[in-house]
Amino acid sequence: MFSGSDSKMHDDEVATSVALVRQLLAAQFPQWADLPTLRAIVRERRLDPARISARWTARERVISLIVDQVKARANHGQAFRRV
Repeated sequence: MFSGSDSKMHDDEVATSVALVRQLLAAQFPQWADLPTLRAIVRERRLDPARISARWTARERVISLIVDQVKARANHGQAFRRV
């Protein structure tokens, strides 16, 4: 789970940060470091229905979009989860 979350989805979850996720991705998957590849990931996974990120030139912005969308999808339905 990303830092800033109030609850864990799994008991063995480790708190982390977006910065650490970026660093680990860059180290493990250097082929994803270029902007065209990141845009392809966004397009293929339908992470940006409005296609706003296609106009962005900053790699960090696209990475933030990917992280935010994956986080949102992971938490989808959490409002109805029993506490």
